[in-house]
Amino acid sequence: MKKILSMIARALGWIAMLAVIASVGFAAENPKVMVPTYALLFIAAVGGMLFYLSKNKRQSYEAMKTPAYIAPLSGAVLLVLGVIFPVFSITSFRPGIFGTGAILMFTFLLFGLGYLGVWLINCLGIKNKTFSMIGFVVLVIMALIPAISVSQIDPSFGTIGVIYFTLAVTAVIEWFGFELVYKKFKPEA
Repeated sequence: MKKILSMIARALGWIAMLAVIASVGFAAENPKVMVPTYALLFIAAVGGMLFYLSKNKRQSYEAMKTPAYIAPLSGAVLLVLGVIFPVFSITSFRPGIFGTGAILMFTFLLFGLGYLGVWLINCLGIKNKTFSMIGFVVLVIMALIPAISVSQIDPSFGTIGVIYFTLAVTAVIEWFGFELVYKKFKPEA
């Protein structure tokens, strides 16, 4: 039963990621065409990557002859890039609508809520499932904050699409950066 629930959770995660990537199509003038187009592009890209990885043997991280400081240094650079990217992205696609300070404030707010939600699910949720439910509620609230905030200023599809695209890319950058840093400094079990 646990394995089936894990597979369902993984499938829902992929569907959520597909929905986030497809939402980039809302930034276009014709969302009815662009949302399915971005969904198909994402499916093709992920399918191609999985096919390539299944055909090629990969070295384990430990077997590579990379200096030990490269992973945490790369992670730190990615973490900084994750903070800077929203300012660059939003001011490039929607100049003049939001100030840099407001973008950075929301970036840190969403990072904090995201890490809190994941921590509640992965750390405290192991012992008490109530914390997992609270973590999911925190993540849902985190996902609603940008739409609610932006709709007061510019409720157009383009602006909301740019915001969520930016958040999706930022989340991926931050996740990889955090993982690279965490691998180096994680406590030994």
